[in-house]
Amino acid sequence: MRLVSTDHKVIGLQYLITSLAFLLLGFILILLIRWELAFPGQAIPIVGGLLGAANAPRGAMSPEFYTQLGAMHGTIMVFLAIVPLAVGAFGNYLIPLMIGAPDMAFPRLNALSYWLYLAAGLIMLASFFLPAGAANSGWTAYPPLAVLAVGHGQTAWLIGMFLLICSSLVGSINSIVTIVQLRAPGMTWMRLPFFIWAQLVTAFLLLLAFPPLQGAAVLQLMDRLAGTSFFLPTGLVVSGEALRVSGGGSPILWQHLFWFLAHPEVYVLILPAFGIVSEIIANATRKPLWGYRGMVGGSLFMGFMSFLVWAHHMFLTGMGPTMSGFFQVTTMIISIPSVVILSSLLLSLYGGSIRFTVPALFALAFLPMFGIGGLTGLPLGLAITDVPLHDTYYVIGHFHYIVAPGTMFAIFAGIYYWFPKVTGRQMNTLLGRIHFWGSLVGMNGIFLPMFIQGLAGVNRRLYDGGRSYEFGAALGPSYSGQWWSAVLLGVTQLFFIVNFFWSLRRGARTNANPWQATSLEWTTTSPPPADNFAVTPTVVRGAYEYSTEGAVQDFSPQAEVSAPARPAGSKDPASIKHGVPPYTADIRPDTGVSNGRLGIWLFIASEVMLFGALFSAYALLRVSAPAWPNGRELLGWTAALAPTTFIVLASLRWWNPLTGAETRGGRVNMLVSTFFALLFLASKAMEWRGELSHGIRPATNTFWAMYFTLTGLHALHVIGGIVANLWTWRGASRVGHAITAGRVRAVALYWTLVDIVWLIILVLLYLS
Repeated sequence: MRLVSTDHKVIGLQYLITSLAFLLLGFILILLIRWELAFPGQAIPIVGGLLGAANAPRGAMSPEFYTQLGAMHGTIMVFLAIVPLAVGAFGNYLIPLMIGAPDMAFPRLNALSYWLYLAAGLIMLASFFLPAGAANSGWTAYPPLAVLAVGHGQTAWLIGMFLLICSSLVGSINSIVTIVQLRAPGMTWMRLPFFIWAQLVTAFLLLLAFPPLQGAAVLQLMDRLAGTSFFLPTGLVVSGEALRVSGGGSPILWQHLFWFLAHPEVYVLILPAFGIVSEIIANATRKPLWGYRGMVGGSLFMGFMSFLVWAHHMFLTGMGPTMSGFFQVTTMIISIPSVVILSSLLLSLYGGSIRFTVPALFALAFLPMFGIGGLTGLPLGLAITDVPLHDTYYVIGHFHYIVAPGTMFAIFAGIYYWFPKVTGRQMNTLLGRIHFWGSLVGMNGIFLPMFIQGLAGVNRRLYDGGRSYEFGAALGPSYSGQWWSAVLLGVTQLFFIVNFFWSLRRGARTNANPWQATSLEWTTTSPPPADNFAVTPTVVRGAYEYSTEGAVQDFSPQAEVSAPARPAGSKDPASIKHGVPPYTADIRPDTGVSNGRLGIWLFIASEVMLFGALFSAYALLRVSAPAWPNGRELLGWTAALAPTTFIVLASLRWWNPLTGAETRGGRVNMLVSTFFALLFLASKAMEWRGELSHGIRPATNTFWAMYFTLTGLHALHVIGGIVANLWTWRGASRVGHAITAGRVRAVALYWTLVDIVWLIILVLLYLS
């Protein structure tokens, strides 16, 4: 396997190996946490002396290191392990294979998404070696604690999160365009496997929900590095002394921006799991999925509603009864599609001739485990029960049943199920069964007692598990039981690790379709060839045609013919044209767009969410401020006249060369646009220099913090536009009219976005 590749299969495997490594690291952190909760203050065996005197004096964990472990465990598991596994690994490897495509729509962007993800993870992990250690403000990074945290761990966390969000945005655009544009002939929407529907909705969630957190990360970085007060209120007292900051910020603003992402993130964890389990259950029962269309509708509705429930995490912030009631209602509504999908999977079992393979065991166990997680979440959606349960171990138990024996069981099921497709070999069944039963017992032994601890009133993040409180003192034996359950779970994972690597070399060889499955990935060789299929498959039926009456066998593949792999170096003209994926320049007839056109519109949607979050932050801070400076007096429209003229001209020049983009005149227009963009940057630099020379800084007050942040981010987008200008200009004479015209249209749309953002900034800062 090449280290640097644009092949979606290689990138999927890179995501798989990297995220499994992060998963193992996250589990090691939880072993340390569970030891401290079971035996507080006692030296950690074997590794205690390796953690350093600051983290573990005399081998016993310090409270400060405990908070670092808690924050980084949540971050690693959610953002660096499980989501990249479910979306980056499974999505990258399987989406093109299951829709009959030769690759992802944007192979180079696909590679970029992985390397951004790896860089983000390494930056976060490196923070453990900084003088004050890693981030210690929880995986939610609530201010003002996160803003005031000592050391650079939280700063590294924010930088890593920013890069991780960039990776997710690039990957989600790629997934959406691939599914919409590269479906094989005959692969209509209702013939898509449910796995693909789940990945599609998940990609939209990542595309639209992550940008607000990206904006929030920028604001918190400004608070930490530039002394602004976006999240620091006026009159904040720390250690008995008033904090010397301008104030005017709102800690609640961070919660809104964070949970606007973090609750859809729950469905980012759930939906791919549903997709994996659906494929395995249909195959194991030898039956079509019960209620396939209802499951598709449920996933779409779930994705839409996930943007309307975020504030049920914020009942304790003092929201009024009307707002609280709204989010309680939406929370109850969003449980309906989950019930629809889960019920469909349960009903699919009825009357089936179930094959209890290792993948099927994990998939079947997913159903009750997710059910427990879902049912225990209902009390948290109602203010009257959420208030006493908030921030207790009950919440931890609920979330972990969704993610650990829920999503993780689905991921393990998927690894066992598609391992033969990836490697051409089968994993050992006995080791797989040991892995399953040990994981089932171990996970329940860890998470089930959390409900009892939470109902007893024990808060999470307590260094001693609440033993210093009377209501928590009696719960000591439960922590010991959880420790030994964690040890059992850890030992069980050794069987999986041995099985995984042993099977890569020594596993029994299989044919191309060992499970006798119906979807397209099983119609090509194992492992698949470079371009996936010898010839482009033509889909003739749905994805779950099992046990069809009158059929010769109990499964009917979506594409009838399974052709052998092509000789090395040969290509199917229908699948790959000039070395690029289909519809890179051409328009797909049934969608009416090319890959690039759809991709740029999706990118613009993510940018709308980013700047929408920042403008919403501006509105909240301005409305809550007792007095807000007059922008017309401080800046005035005359200061913005020249930059506004330059940025509009930079955009207009892009709409001129559409008819002759590769001609000399068209290329001159691109350079003229770049010239006006440089004039805009020069004018803004002079404006900034003038403000700074008068002693104005981002930390002066919230107005100036917004001014420097918004204009700075906009300037970065202008620089991005200049890079796009030069890239398009350089390639105009090389790639032909069709591709160049597509690039020009994409860049023109981008510059239009840059113009609109600037005009909004003009109104908010200069004219009001």
